[in-house]
Amino acid sequence: MGSVGSIGSKGSKGRDNSGKIYFDPEADKDKSIDLYIKEDELNEKIRDLIDINETIVEIRIYKHPLNWWWTIEKNTEGVTIQRCKYIEYIREKYRRTNRPNRVDLIKKASGNGTVLDLIRFVYKKNLLGSKYHLLENNCQTFASILFNNCNSNGALWYPQNRKNML
Repeated sequence: MGSVGSIGSKGSKGRDNSGKIYFDPEADKDKSIDLYIKEDELNEKIRDLIDINETIVEIRIYKHPLNWWWTIEKNTEGVTIQRCKYIEYIREKYRRTNRPNRVDLIKKASGNGTVLDLIRFVYKKNLLGSKYHLLENNCQTFASILFNNCNSNGALWYPQNRKNML
């Protein structure tokens, strides 16, 4: 239960994110609701879909992405949150389509906080509003910020020796 990951980009050109989170609360089912949630709608909509006090038990970073398993990912399409009962589905699918590459676990640590805490952190740090850039602000940057701030072990992970992130 509780997984956080990141996947690679589809290209080097960034674009502004829409300020919305793509959320799929049961990504392992053939039919489920998948939503784009704006910040001002987050508290109301998320409470109707999940237990917002669900504890994050473990946080993981995969080289190329991934009780409930979760992913939160950022790429040129924006931020995506998926939840399902089987880790294999999260590792092999992104927005209900097969991932093009195999995923490898890079690092893991015990989780800290709730799903709502994590989502609030994403908004507080303006991780949705920041423009995606292949070298300066990419999926690894996003994963590092989340991993370094959302685990209870004090574990740190930085891509390519970049230690100047949040």
